[in-house]
Amino acid sequence: MKYLIPTTFIFLFFFSSCNGNVQNKTIDKGINQSSASFIIDFPNTGIEIVKSEKVNPEFPDSKVVNWVLEGKNKDGEYMYFVAQDILSSSLKEDIKLVDDGLDQFLRSVLGGGVSNYRGQNLLYHPLLLDRYHGLEVNADFFYQKQKGIITYRGYCDGHNLFIVGVVNQNREDPNIKKFLNSFEII
Repeated sequence: MKYLIPTTFIFLFFFSSCNGNVQNKTIDKGINQSSASFIIDFPNTGIEIVKSEKVNPEFPDSKVVNWVLEGKNKDGEYMYFVAQDILSSSLKEDIKLVDDGLDQFLRSVLGGGVSNYRGQNLLYHPLLLDRYHGLEVNADFFYQKQKGIITYRGYCDGHNLFIVGVVNQNREDPNIKKFLNSFEII
């Protein structure tokens, strides 16, 4: 299932704890919009992808937008997601003021997300997607007799922050790499 996501959506971050109104709705299977900012191929599981939005009162010109596929199969539970943020001017400046600002920013955002799942043994790897710099973090999780793998990728094109991620109890699931590698900024 290929999905084109419009650039009008703004994302602060999937793992943020902002207060605001949440509206859940399902992405229709045939989204085809010419103003898209990325393409992704979610696994075909028969489970619907849920879109959620949060507005943070501290940043009323921004909103958190996530596309999430969660489910369970014979190998365990899984979650695939994409999140997008159109970066504010002040955040762009903050990133520029720090040596290796983008790398530090991505490490902070991705590491914070992994900590939500009590991730351990974090390994970071630099990425390049077309001309966009990014970062990948891989971690193990062990929680209430469950264990598995967490892989998040963060990319910034100078205007948008994209987070693509998988949490999966089945480390060998071929959908993990297929999903992560299907992401394209357009």
